[in-house]
Amino acid sequence: MKFNDIPCICCGDIISNISPTQENAIDTEREYTEMSMWADGEVTRLEFGYGSILDGSVFYIGLCDSCAELKANNGEIYYSHDYMDNQENDSDQAERWKVGMNLKQREIEIDKIIK
Repeated sequence: MKFNDIPCICCGDIISNISPTQENAIDTEREYTEMSMWADGEVTRLEFGYGSILDGSVFYIGLCDSCAELKANNGEIYYSHDYMDNQENDSDQAERWKVGMNLKQREIEIDKIIK
């Protein structure tokens, strides 16, 4: 199967390939797929490994920019760094995302204590 657009896994908004051609389409039949550039989000290959009931399963998921920012602000996804700077990003936005991660971790720890 080949595709040039995919819905966001959170909100359902469509994330489209910037250059939608057959050559640039994601080909799910290939073991390794060269990733394309996507408008307003990202599409990535997700591989489940040992320990998961989905061990060996491969999925392609899309996450739009808006949902990625929201989830990072809420600490539901973890910000690592800006790969284009090739070093950790110390911007205000990155700091907010790190605070969101810490708040989410505290919420998880409090839930463990309460239960």
